[in-house]
Amino acid sequence: MLIFCFLIIDFIPIGKIKDILSFRPNKQKIIRELAILRINKSAMFKGFENQIISEIMNMSDDHLTSLPEGSIVTIIETYLKLLSEGISEKEAIEHIDVLRSTNIALISGDPAQLNGGSKKLPSNLNLDNYIRYRINKELDWAMSKGGISLTARASFSKQVLDELIKKAFKFFKIK
Repeated sequence: MLIFCFLIIDFIPIGKIKDILSFRPNKQKIIRELAILRINKSAMFKGFENQIISEIMNMSDDHLTSLPEGSIVTIIETYLKLLSEGISEKEAIEHIDVLRSTNIALISGDPAQLNGGSKKLPSNLNLDNYIRYRINKELDWAMSKGGISLTARASFSKQVLDELIKKAFKFFKIK
């Protein structure tokens, strides 16, 4: 049996073995846990936590990914993938920003989302600061277009965002 395993491993490219053996957290599980953390930490949801958490637990994968917590996880996944391909931290973040701005412009039909780019990124650019910048930008834009309520926007206080990023970094083993 052991010899069979070694024979199979000989035919698997080294990159694939690395992919198989590397830790990959379940994206939907992480998003759900982050969304539940936000609900439990935001005072405005007091008394409704169980109902909202039940809704989160029953959300489709697409709906989960569209939550701000989905954005946090997607940004981190993309960032780590780009770094693994040899791209610098700054270039990875700039690339992610162009992609996210383009996607929002295409989805919304709002070409103004293409303006700014790396000129508007935080001066002390790192993954933590970029996530804060991007989540706040997307939430403010969604609120201005009537996509989310003031209550939903307010649930992303600095303290809540601090905890969401800290927990997401822990999931992905980022220091």
